[in-house]
Amino acid sequence: MTKRTDNERIALLDVLVERIVAEPALQEPFSIELKFKDDQLTQNVTEPSRLGIRSLLMEVRKLDAPSEDAYLPDLIDIVAVRTTDPEWKKGLADARANYDQMQIRGRIQIDDGQGAISPRVAFELWAYGEHLHDDPEKVRRLEQMGEHLQPFIRSIAVEYMDTLARIAVYVRAVIRNDPGVKASLGDSSSAVDGAGVAADGPGLIGRG
Repeated sequence: MTKRTDNERIALLDVLVERIVAEPALQEPFSIELKFKDDQLTQNVTEPSRLGIRSLLMEVRKLDAPSEDAYLPDLIDIVAVRTTDPEWKKGLADARANYDQMQIRGRIQIDDGQGAISPRVAFELWAYGEHLHDDPEKVRRLEQMGEHLQPFIRSIAVEYMDTLARIAVYVRAVIRNDPGVKASLGDSSSAVDGAGVAADGPGLIGRG
């Protein structure tokens, strides 16, 4: 299988970010409301439509699949070695550290008896056990968790998905604004040219 050059991968990320930020589901709310009454727990889950989630996942998953040219850790590393501005370089290092941490441990700690569920694992269970595929092992694991635990898995997965999108937006900001990266692209810089993106860090996209 022919792989894109590094410059082509940078241009691909720019296109992919444009698609992701245009997805309506990215800006729609996802929340879990828990209520205890008469020793009974009830849940109210608010989330985008299944169609909207699936459409968004089809794009975001490309950032998380090692076989994809838009695989986010690779793009961070490719851009980082070209970056000359210290603030952009530090931001990329922080983004990579954040991504690496999510592969291991998240803010919410859950162990379903089959092992600790990292944000990455939660994302895979949600994406490939509910929406993009019906992987039998992932479906079975979700079913064994029961209805009271499943919404938390979805919540962790959504946070992971949002973080991937934020980091991708930040990497694109570095590509478009850092002098070293722009110079390294040469004539191909037109593929990622456009209005500057504010250097806000990986918090550019938020869920209301």
